Amino acid sequence: MELVDTEHQLAQDGYAEAFIEAHGVKKELIPVIVSILQGGIDEGTLVKNLTIDSLELAEALFEALKGKEIYECEMV
Repeated sequence: MELVDTEHQLAQDGYAEAFIEAHGVKKELIPVIVSILQGGIDEGTLVKNLTIDSLELAEALFEALKGKEIYECEMV
């Protein structure tokens, strides 16, 4: 996802939903999901099936965003 050209490509925008549909939302996958979301378009990508509904997932999200720039966190 780090190689995606967000200014000229749109194919990656549906990937987050497809990934979550296939693998679910688990704490060990949160860093991957964050990477996928950061590879989306600059306006951010709404993901219908992404729900952070437990303390465990919220903590994993916090850890995955630690050290990232503010604009990167806002996109996610």
